[in-house]
Amino acid sequence: MVTAVSRGHATEERMVDVLAAVADVVPEGYRVESVEGEIYVTPPALPEHRDDIEVLEDSLRAMNVGRVGMAKEFSSGLVGDDIRPYAIPDLYVQARETDDMDRAWARAHDNYFPLAMLALVVEVTSPSTRDRDFGAKLRTYAGAGVPVYVIVDRKNRVLVVHHEPDPEKRCYAAVATVPYGTAAPMPKPFADLDTSLLV
Repeated sequence: MVTAVSRGHATEERMVDVLAAVADVVPEGYRVESVEGEIYVTPPALPEHRDDIEVLEDSLRAMNVGRVGMAKEFSSGLVGDDIRPYAIPDLYVQARETDDMDRAWARAHDNYFPLAMLALVVEVTSPSTRDRDFGAKLRTYAGAGVPVYVIVDRKNRVLVVHHEPDPEKRCYAAVATVPYGTAAPMPKPFADLDTSLLV
């Protein structure tokens, strides 16, 4: 992970331009995001990281609860005094199909779609992203009201399911942690997630 711009050094008006400039100079496949006013540049995922994403993608698609996707760009309105987040989740499930209002919102927000259209977000940790996944990204997703946030904690080999967001406090009221190999309880409309194939 490389922190390119520290919080408070980029204004809301400049942030998207800074992200675009950084994206232009990093190698292809690198992910450029801004969370809580800091820009992060993350290298392409390792094979085992991608394997975990694919395992969960297959499980979520089998539930037939909404459009499942990867690496799409999302943003939201301002959260508290923070600069607008620009996040690219590892995996997500949309709460609804993308409509004309979502597309118009994206056009008005530099092609980032609204976080409010998501029912679930998954982040798979790596040594360079783990603190952010459990910290700034958790606060960002809760603050935007994303109903379910799942973290695959590869360091501790557990899956952590957050739900019942409190946007004002930027946290989740309900959290369940299960070890790999155990079915992870999920709120409706999702079925429990099988973690037996996570690596």
